[in-house]
Amino acid sequence: MESVIYTLFLVGILQAAFCAIFLLSRPNREMIDLLFILLMIAISWPLLMKTAADSGFYPPRLEAFKLLPAFFGPLGYLCLTATIHRRLTWSDLLHLIPALLIWGWAIVFNLDLPPHEPGRRPEPGPPPPLHIVPMLGVPLVALAYGLLGFKLLRTSKAKQHPANTFLMIFNLALLLQLLIPILQGFSMARRHGPVPVGFVFLVMEYVVSLCALKIRLSPEALSYFPAAADASEENGADRGQGKYEKTGLSDSETKQLTGKLVEYMERDKPFLDDSFDVQALANGLNVSRHHISQVLSQGLGKNFYSYVNELRIAEVQRQMVDPEYTEHNIFRIAMSCGFNSKSTFNSVFKNITGLTPNEYRQRFAPPGKEVS
Repeated sequence: MESVIYTLFLVGILQAAFCAIFLLSRPNREMIDLLFILLMIAISWPLLMKTAADSGFYPPRLEAFKLLPAFFGPLGYLCLTATIHRRLTWSDLLHLIPALLIWGWAIVFNLDLPPHEPGRRPEPGPPPPLHIVPMLGVPLVALAYGLLGFKLLRTSKAKQHPANTFLMIFNLALLLQLLIPILQGFSMARRHGPVPVGFVFLVMEYVVSLCALKIRLSPEALSYFPAAADASEENGADRGQGKYEKTGLSDSETKQLTGKLVEYMERDKPFLDDSFDVQALANGLNVSRHHISQVLSQGLGKNFYSYVNELRIAEVQRQMVDPEYTEHNIFRIAMSCGFNSKSTFNSVFKNITGLTPNEYRQRFAPPGKEVS
């Protein structure tokens, strides 16, 4: 049984390594990817420590890393913030301070915290006073940042994110950390080793790494976020003209390319492909993606995500009232128009039209036709 358990631990470690390498190998790697990688390393570290301890390799310097779980909540919250708002500021890094204080406390006082070195049993009874800070601090930090994460996910911007469901699962997985002090207390009371705690880390590792890949690599999520060079396009025309002074496009060229872009989108409708992104649009017009950003911002006053979604919803509206598509259910129409997530489609449709898809079809469907 133990061999099966530690094989699972090893597989969890290898999965984290695979996900980290995969995200690092992306051509348009961003800070968001690095944050996910740091979080996966932090979560897989306890599994690595447990595997090393049971193999007889347990150097004392590993003790300094026992409190990496203090960073799960802050790092997870930074991942959510960077994913939803598309940027981080230096002030956002202040969220790491609680974890750094807890970690520093344990190092300064050289605290021996669970999991314990192989061959040693945890001492029964209440923990020493100095242990109270990390033993209470770690779950409190996790709870605080879990609640902050849910607050962030309730914003309209988060609800419109294509991977909103996986962002919610991601945040829930991080809250599994709250089980750790309960299991550690049970383990100390029964004088068992830290295997139950290891299972919590294992589940967190599997769920977080899979959610990270889904959040970062799904076609809709990729089109939701332009590459780092175009990050500021999210604010559209609010950024002013100075941002594009060095792109080489004059006002007349911007106006000409805007007309060309609109004509291309109306004629060829490339947005009906659910993998359509900024780079595909730039390739279709044979221009640089930075010029696309300038045209969208200055020529149309929109970012790529909002512009494409408006076109997709317009096409959905057209098909909903077209007798030719009467027998098609709503999500079938949505999928044919470039959406691949029902929740994202419903949210975007309501945001643009003010009606749910069912309400719109019931109101505007051809008379005498059955609404599906």
